Amino acid sequence: MSLRAKPWLTDINDPPYKAERRAVKTAFGANPDFIWDGSAIPAARMFQAIMLKSVMIFTTGAADDGEHSQNEKISQFHSFVHLRYKRREN
Repeated sequence: MSLRAKPWLTDINDPPYKAERRAVKTAFGANPDFIWDGSAIPAARMFQAIMLKSVMIFTTGAADDGEHSQNEKISQFHSFVHLRYKRREN
């Protein structure tokens, strides 16, 4: 039995990604950066296969956040941006 996860890929021109692009542009005044991460996300691949729908992973972290490591962190800048955006909603 292989324990390797297959890569998950999606089409960034699907409707959810177009909506995300508009939302980020409205909220932050800039287009989002769509990046290749190199991580295997088995749950995203499974959801997409089972639901037959496009899956979107919307991250707000920085490149140096060190996810899943002993030094994992969330940038205070991103927390500030999130709080400011939440205040704009209310």
